[in-house]
Amino acid sequence: MQPITLKQVDEILTEVASVNCLWHYNGGQAYVQLSATTLMVIDHTTPRNVRVELLDGTEYFRQYNGAQFSVSENMRKTGSHLEHMFDLV
Repeated sequence: MQPITLKQVDEILTEVASVNCLWHYNGGQAYVQLSATTLMVIDHTTPRNVRVELLDGTEYFRQYNGAQFSVSENMRKTGSHLEHMFDLV
């Protein structure tokens, strides 16, 4: 198996934003809701070494409830801009 690529990260972000499950995106890290209590953190600050962690997101979802709507909407409007990096890796 191989680590996921930036193209795959872009596909994930596009998909989760379409269903309002993207809670945070700062250009290097994304917080994705996988279930009612599961948070997936995708760190692509190092393009050839994308890291993915699964965490208990219960408290995070409670604390930032509602953030997923604006973050997901912004991603749908502007995209991740990762497509500009595909040729770099």
